[in-house]
Amino acid sequence: MAMHATVTCGAHCRNSDTAWLQSAAAAASVATSKRTAKDVVQEFYTRYNKGDVNGIMELFADDCEYHDMIYADPFTGKEQIRAFFAKFSSTISKDLQFVVDGISGGDPNNTGVKW
Repeated sequence: MAMHATVTCGAHCRNSDTAWLQSAAAAASVATSKRTAKDVVQEFYTRYNKGDVNGIMELFADDCEYHDMIYADPFTGKEQIRAFFAKFSSTISKDLQFVVDGISGGDPNNTGVKW
């Protein structure tokens, strides 16, 4: 089963079986802590798999838009995104884990993820 989502934070995303991410959150993280976009995305999945909604939200910029492709409309802003992740994590099995099949890291501000 492939899950599709895009994240836009003042930047661009493309989604197919591989999600391409460029986010202000990742760029800000790179600038302030020397973490790359790849680091931020890996941390996202680590926190997601732990059910750490507050930790996930630390990775999003205030102006983010998260579009999970099974929903018609994107979740805009941290309040809507937090509500989505809180509801989703409370309704799924704790055994559900995202497994990253591949992640690129050649550009510190962009990464591609396949799960």
